[in-house]
Amino acid sequence: MTIRFDEKIRRSIDDETGQYLELHFHHYQNPLHQYSLHAKDGATLLSASVAERRTDTRGDGTVGLIEADVFRVSIPQDDVTLTDILDDSDPAVRQFIQFLEVWLLDRRLVPQRVQISSKLGTTPPPRDM
Repeated sequence: MTIRFDEKIRRSIDDETGQYLELHFHHYQNPLHQYSLHAKDGATLLSASVAERRTDTRGDGTVGLIEADVFRVSIPQDDVTLTDILDDSDPAVRQFIQFLEVWLLDRRLVPQRVQISSKLGTTPPPRDM
């Protein structure tokens, strides 16, 4: 699997399979970012909710560390049902994390670190009001 970030279309893409990761609109009051992984034909393979924290590790106003907590990964079972995956060793979760790491790391101009942890099945942080 060769995953890269395509800046023009703003997606992490696997050049071998054509699968791609998209970030959906993020509202500033919602602590979770919503991602979806798609097949080459556009079919949704999974959706995920991720809380991200950005830290200035050098004191110069640039992000040096991104911490991402994966709270939910769901796979479609049919046209209306999603099933949550609670096992962080599940191949779908591992695949999502690979795409997410490329999304978070490769699209930045400043050298940085990315730390991703699984918190599947736990309660995400509350919304800011």
